[in-house]
Amino acid sequence: EPTTPIVLAPSVIMGGRGRKSGGGSSGVNSGSGGSLPPPTDTTAPIISITGTNPIDVIKNTSYTDAGATADDETDGAITVVATGNVDIAIIDTYTITYTATDSSNNISTAIRTVNVVTPPDTNSPIITVLGDNPINIIKNKTYTDAGATANDDVDGDITSSIIKTGEVDVSIVDTYIITYMVTDSSNNISTLTRTINVVAPPPPPPPPLTTFTIDSDTTLS
Repeated sequence: EPTTPIVLAPSVIMGGRGRKSGGGSSGVNSGSGGSLPPPTDTTAPIISITGTNPIDVIKNTSYTDAGATADDETDGAITVVATGNVDIAIIDTYTITYTATDSSNNISTAIRTVNVVTPPDTNSPIITVLGDNPINIIKNKTYTDAGATANDDVDGDITSSIIKTGEVDVSIVDTYIITYMVTDSSNNISTLTRTINVVAPPPPPPPPLTTFTIDSDTTLS
């Protein structure tokens, strides 16, 4: 007697797991079988700036940006694009922007600040001693110091900032030193000295000669 082929419904072919034992719905049981779609990548890359940030660059020197790196949890190391310019001839604050995009179009940015600054002031002020230097003063005569002036290439006239030290005792023959010191706004210091010699008074001049008229017949004894 010929046999009749049996055609099973899709749910039965899947092992019967799609049909509930109580009859009714024949949908697929979501608790087992089939595969779920992969989770969506929503995490942006992490950018690490190389070198100093912020960084100061002296005007009219050179600046080479150290760049940045980026790492993504899915793609690994990825490319970083840097944008921005630094004009080392102009004192200002500049920014370099780093951008990284992963394969899921998650974007990260990071910024480096570059400050172009004035060159440091390393020049000391110039002190000018007024009057004679060295100078000789006769013992017991009055001495008034003529002072000094000071000029700085950044601060200008800083004569009022001069500090003078040293004393002169005109009653004692000796050599004395007056020191002038000045400091500019960048703490560059200059000093200069004056030498004062207190000297003994010169000896009195000899008495004037007396003139005699002597007769040729006079005998001197």
